Amino acid sequence: MSKNFSVSVDISRAKAGLDKARPAMERNIDERLSRGAEEVARDAKGNAPKAFSNLVNTIRAERIEAMHYQVSEGMNYGRAVEEGSAPHFPNPDNLRPWVERVLGLRDKPARDAAFLIARAISRRGTRAQPYMQPAAEGKVSRLFVLVQAGVDEGLREAFA
Repeated sequence: MSKNFSVSVDISRAKAGLDKARPAMERNIDERLSRGAEEVARDAKGNAPKAFSNLVNTIRAERIEAMHYQVSEGMNYGRAVEEGSAPHFPNPDNLRPWVERVLGLRDKPARDAAFLIARAISRRGTRAQPYMQPAAEGKVSRLFVLVQAGVDEGLREAFA
């Protein structure tokens, strides 16, 4: 005795879901990456050295385009802080505000101290004080979790 059966598959719902999946996933991933970029920026701010907080206050996460974010700082000396610098002779007048604030010196003692610091930098350079790289590296696994959550949410939306 033989039994006959037939299977009929209507893929229209699956096709409709797949058509919606890409934009839904892109939107959800983009939202999660935005959050991840803000978390990296927050960690970088916590890691950055704080004499006047100028460097810290310029650290920002910004959206370049969909699913493309950049965390950066807006001070021209940020890279030298992050990576250190080779020996060079900086302008002592640029060091004076730091000397006055951190060392509490004024007038001639502040000028003298700024000159001595400039001379030391001319001999040894400056040591690296990484703040961006550790923040980025510390958030890699978190970013993967956020992206996966965006994919999952996008699929849920598409096939709901």
